[in-house]
Amino acid sequence: GRIGLRRRGFESVVVIMGKKANKKGAEPSNGTPKAPATPEAASAAAPTSWLETLDLDPEKKAFEEKKDKERLKKAEEAQKLQLWTNQRREQKEKDWQKDQRGKAKVEKKWDKEVEQHRARAMAEGVLEAVDYGDGCWYVNVGKDTWKEIGQQYLCTLCDKQLNDSTLGAHIDSQAHKNKVAWELDGSSVAPAPAPKPKAAPATAAAAAWAAASSAPWAQDGQCTLCTKGLDGIHEQTETHLKRVAAWEEQQERRATGFAAPKEPYLAYMPSDEKDPNSERWCKCLLCNKWCQDETSHTGSLANSQGSKEHLKNLRNYGPESAWWQLNVAAVRNKWHPVARAQPKAAPQVAPPRPAGPPPAAATAVAPPPPTSPTAGHDRPLPWGWKIAVCPTSKATYFFHATTRQTQWHHPSDTVEAEAEPDTGEVEC
Repeated sequence: GRIGLRRRGFESVVVIMGKKANKKGAEPSNGTPKAPATPEAASAAAPTSWLETLDLDPEKKAFEEKKDKERLKKAEEAQKLQLWTNQRREQKEKDWQKDQRGKAKVEKKWDKEVEQHRARAMAEGVLEAVDYGDGCWYVNVGKDTWKEIGQQYLCTLCDKQLNDSTLGAHIDSQAHKNKVAWELDGSSVAPAPAPKPKAAPATAAAAAWAAASSAPWAQDGQCTLCTKGLDGIHEQTETHLKRVAAWEEQQERRATGFAAPKEPYLAYMPSDEKDPNSERWCKCLLCNKWCQDETSHTGSLANSQGSKEHLKNLRNYGPESAWWQLNVAAVRNKWHPVARAQPKAAPQVAPPRPAGPPPAAATAVAPPPPTSPTAGHDRPLPWGWKIAVCPTSKATYFFHATTRQTQWHHPSDTVEAEAEPDTGEVEC
């Protein structure tokens, strides 16, 4: 007969199929007598699992064993995942229960405090209102007179509406205590608690406060640089010290007239364009930016330094360009005017003395010399002529500043006045 396989899960049942066995005593068809099978031999010969039936096909048996291992591995992973999920669910449940216990504890403490405040408030002139379900609270103020209020309690002494959250703070306030002492006890105003003495300032803070109080940037106990009060601590902060240093630098530069920076494209300009008297900061006219450091706006084409934008502007706009003259040179000259060299005055050379004695010396009695060089000579002098006094005779004479000609008499008396040359200047 044939051997048939019937699979049940991972195991297999072997079923022997075929014709019924020959009757007892019958001989087989081939004529060879068949030996009777013992139970031990039959059990040893029968396969016990489905994989044992695949011994004749090793390749198929190896494939099935591999699949069995994979199924076992997946089952183990699923078991681990389920175990982790159960543990996480249990932990969440524990956390939720702990949170609920904490909330219940807080609510219990809150309810206890509210009951204490309510009991005290009822004895200090506070009335509790009644809610009739229409969204409004009604309180009995006496003689069957009901008053509509917006909250749960009404303090008749302070005429204030309160709730559970504000009830404790109100009855602890000094104003309520004073009214309770006056209205209910009939005594005077309850004394306010003595304020705690302020700690004496440290020596360093006191010294800083004393020094800052007399500083020029301090006004009415305030720091005008930081817009904060002077307390001995603010004066020692790093931000305040930096602003004081910047302020002192501004004052020093203002006193020296803001000397022009070394680089021709830098200028000290007002920080506020609308206020020329505001602080003056260093600005790069080439980049139209304020100088925030000492390296970004420096250098020249020969000495390449500064930022990329600064170097690009140095290459594109030279001192010979019209843009430079309009946007750099003109603005710099506005805030740092170049002092024009004043022409040196010609040395004062005493004019030569006219030859011969003065006209007054020919007379017998010479009149006293005039006390002023212009005395007796009120007429205007021609162009180029000037008047002087002889240091020896104290007599008045005239000389020409250009030709160095000298004479005792007025130039208009003997010679015709020279025409004033055209210098190309227009007199306004």
